[in-house]
Amino acid sequence: MNEQIPDVGEVQQREEEARPIEAVPVVVEGPVRAQDVGSRSGAMRSVAVSQTDIQPLVGADLRRRSLLVWTSAAVRIGSREDVEAGAAAVTPVNVVIPITHTDAVWVRGDAGAAVVSFILELWTD
Repeated sequence: MNEQIPDVGEVQQREEEARPIEAVPVVVEGPVRAQDVGSRSGAMRSVAVSQTDIQPLVGADLRRRSLLVWTSAAVRIGSREDVEAGAAAVTPVNVVIPITHTDAVWVRGDAGAAVVSFILELWTD
């Protein structure tokens, strides 16, 4: 197979001049079909926490699509500042909590030790 690869100058000579693209006004009439795009990657983990141990569950990530959290015992969950101050939300036991923001999430046990499990989904790799 003896393919010739053209040089860059030859290819650029054949390209047309770029023309500005004009916007086309669109009017939507009726329902529009939308489809949820699947996640590209993610993780599933469990973390042991205690009442005195404040730790990050996940860091801030703009690629995060969702975070599903459930616990074996009540824990405090929220921003680092709220968890440290005791002002973070207290989770119900064995209830899946969906979190869709992209900020860091911190946890600590509320009244003792607990296991925090989570499923993390990312939009992109």
